[in-house]
Order: sequence, then C-alpha cells, then structure tokens
Amino acid sequence: MLPGLEGQWTVEQLVDLELQKDPRFTQVRRSALPPEFWEARRRARNRERTLRNYQRRRRKGDAQREEDAARKAGLTPEQAAAYEAQHEAAREAAKAAAAAQRAAVDEAMASGLRIAIDCSLSADASDREVRSLCKQLQECAAANKRARRPVSLQFAGFAGAVRSFAVQGMHADRWPAAVGHEAPLAELFPAKDLVVLSPDAEEVLEELEEGKVYVIGGLVDRTVRKGASLGLAQRCGARAVRLPIAEHLGTAALGSSKGVLNVNDVFNALLAVHAGDSWHVALDAAIPRRFRQDAGDQQGQQQAAEQKGAAQPELRQEQQQDQQQGLVAAEAAAAEAAEGLRTESPQAARQQRRPAPTPCGCCCS
Repeated sequence: MLPGLEGQWTVEQLVDLELQKDPRFTQVRRSALPPEFWEARRRARNRERTLRNYQRRRRKGDAQREEDAARKAGLTPEQAAAYEAQHEAAREAAKAAAAAQRAAVDEAMASGLRIAIDCSLSADASDREVRSLCKQLQECAAANKRARRPVSLQFAGFAGAVRSFAVQGMHADRWPAAVGHEAPLAELFPAKDLVVLSPDAEEVLEELEEGKVYVIGGLVDRTVRKGASLGLAQRCGARAVRLPIAEHLGTAALGSSKGVLNVNDVFNALLAVHAGDSWHVALDAAIPRRFRQDAGDQQGQQQAAEQKGAAQPELRQEQQQDQQQGLVAAEAAAAEAAEGLRTESPQAARQQRRPAPTPCGCCCS
C-alpha cells in the first residue's frame, strides 16, 4: 500500500488506473508517486505494446491465409499444386537469405570493420537517460543485424546501470549483431587504432579504414555535454574527427543540433558509408528532418529580419517625403488664406464685423 494516496492504492492499481485513463487517477498528485510506479508503468506499457504487435501479426497471418484459401478455391488441382510449390520456393528462398545474413553478421563480428560505442560516458546518467541510451544501442544492434554490409559492433564500458537495464529489460546478452565488454575503451583497443567521433573535433572524417576502431560516445541527445567525446579522445590518446555534415549537406543541415546526433543516427551513417553509399546519401538519411526544419525556420527568420532592415531606409524616406509634401501643402493653404484677407473690400469687412440685428417682438417673430 502507498500511504497518503487517495483510496490507499497499490502501485499495480495506480498503473491500471493510469493506463485505463480512469478519472480517479487525477486525484493523485504526481509528486506523491513513488519511483517504482514509473518503472511499473514502463513495464506495463511494454507488455501492452508487445500484445498489440502480436495481435497485429496474428491478424496479418489470418488475412494472408484467407487470401490464399480464396485464391486456391478457384484453381484446378494442378494449378493449386503449382501455387503451393511457388509458395514453398519463396519460403525456402527467404530461409536461405536469412541464413546468409546471419553468416554475414557472424563473419563481420569476427573480422569486419570495428565500431565501438563507449557507454562509460553515461555512468552517472539518470534512469531516463539510461533507458534512452539502451534503446539506441538496441536500434544499432538491429540495424547491424539487417545491414547490407554488417560491421563488428562492440560496446565498451558496458557496465553498471546501462548493462543491467539492457540485459534484464532487453536481453542484450542475446543480441547476435553486438557484443558488450565491461572493460573500458583503452583496455580493449590500442590507442593508435582509435578514431573518436566528436562534433567538437576540427579534423573531418573523409573515409573509413578497415584497421581502425571508430568510437561513438554513448550519450543521449538530451544531455549535450560540450567536449565530452573530445575529452574521451584526449584521455585515450586517440584521434578525434567529426562527420562531414557541413561539407556535404551545408551548415543549414546542422540546425539546432550543432552536429550532435543520436548514437544510432551516427552509427547508421557509418553503416551506410561502409556499405558503399556516399557521405551525402548517408548523412541525408541519418540526420533527422526536425533539425533541418529548425534550421530552415531560423534561416527564414533571419532573412525576414534582413529584408525588414533593408526596407526600413526606404520606408523612412517615403515618410519624410510625405511630411515635406504635407508641409508644402499647409504653407500653400496659409498663403492663399492670407491673400484672400488682403483682397477683401473694407465694406465687406465692416459688414462681417457688424453684429446681427436683434429681432423685435412685433414683426420679426
């Protein structure tokens, strides 16, 4: 039980109320919720997501079987046999492709291009940051598993909260396209082979070399720490480089990120270049569109400000011309009024100054 909460609800009951959008959950202050509530809610949401995915796959399979049954219903026995043989050949081809992909991943993990993600940079991260990092590590492993040309993906400093969450919550110890090491980066690879990617580096990465180990800092994008990956390179005595984003996509592509990308975005860019894509194609696919939208908005605001600034002198000149024309018109009107007073006859002036007669009471009423 949770003392102090309305109705003395347990954590499981609170999670059920929150997921069901029960109005009674609004009676609970979020600040009063214990830490175990958020972990229980995360696990409950994961279970719901797993169930939805399972149901979606079941519906898709049922629909496919119904379609196959309807298609075979109008076929002759010979046509139905040929149809089954075609489907069986497609299934065998898919199995062979999957086996070939697994063999390519195994070979790459043993002797392919090495890409390491240093998780020690998130040793003091919060629980939310640890979950975000583990999710990005999972996406890297999944991308490497289905890559056209896999690499040897390794996690350095894979210990503490990061390892605990990834292994217990995501079964990272069973990922076939990645391997984790508790040892730090400097103990796993010689310094002469290390190439650390950092947005703060001056040297630009032009090509990937097979004998090098390309290191990605294990930091989530919401905790941008200036010089963290560059400091890692200096501590290891390694070479520091940056992705050629400005050289191939222009400075506008950096946007609000300033070259700081998610771990999986950097990995996907390296994976695409390793597979034979150009830097332009790889970076264009890796950099999120929201960064470029922010950059476009900032550039548009800057252009609007420049246009407004350029239009200010013309506006001021037009206003001055209008003021001068108004002054000239006022002077002309005053001159005409003065000329009219001078040409007026003395008799007309006396008549204007003469007071109006007072009406009498007999004939003027």
